[in-house]
Amino acid sequence: MTHQSNASTASSFSRISRTCARAVGTFALAAALVTSVAALSIVQARAQSTGGQSTAPRAQSSNTRVVKPSGPSKSTSRMKTMTPTRVIVVFPTDAKGGVSDQVSDIITETIQGRVAASGRYQTVYFLRSIPTVARALNEATLTPNEVSHPFDDDTKLKKLMPYTGFDMALTTSIDSYTYDAAKNQVTMLISARLIDFRGEKPVVRAAAENDKSSENAGNAREIVLASQVAKSITEKLMNTLLGQAAPMMAPAGSKK
Repeated sequence: MTHQSNASTASSFSRISRTCARAVGTFALAAALVTSVAALSIVQARAQSTGGQSTAPRAQSSNTRVVKPSGPSKSTSRMKTMTPTRVIVVFPTDAKGGVSDQVSDIITETIQGRVAASGRYQTVYFLRSIPTVARALNEATLTPNEVSHPFDDDTKLKKLMPYTGFDMALTTSIDSYTYDAAKNQVTMLISARLIDFRGEKPVVRAAAENDKSSENAGNAREIVLASQVAKSITEKLMNTLLGQAAPMMAPAGSKK
């Protein structure tokens, strides 16, 4: 009997121990829940006290100055120029042979430079190799003489111009060239014509100028002196044909 009573007592003590353990576990869980709820309440209270502001970066203030891109200034607008729509066909200079032939390129370059600077026209240098001109030669629509020197015949030019695709021509001619070896001095006479074939009858503007190199040329070569004189005369001719003021600088050695 005593053995059974001890066994019963041990069993009861074991059940009580398990019950107490469960109670302790339940109490610990409840305490953890209470702590979590309290922490959440504190966070909410702080959020409300700050007016619900977030931790995100503030947006740019509404009074920030906005700079709008402006249009081109008046000075920039004035600098813009319209692209010239008319084209002048510049023909090779009719020369007298010798050194005068060698200054043809100087004359052409000066003409094209002055026309470009005017902003009123563009230029095309005449060549027999222009595709439409070459085809006309192959088809015998144009003869070799009609595309060669001299270019001082208006009838020849009027027939030739449509094959270039343009209606304005500029021709030049060295009408006189002399070189005084004793003085080492070049004298030259050049004429130029600007012809507009746009209408039924050609409109011609003509000019002629002569000049000579300085008497104090020293040992300068003839071709150098001739180039200076040719450039000086061509500048004057373009002043007349284009109706513009003369450039600020004159070639060295030219007559003032």
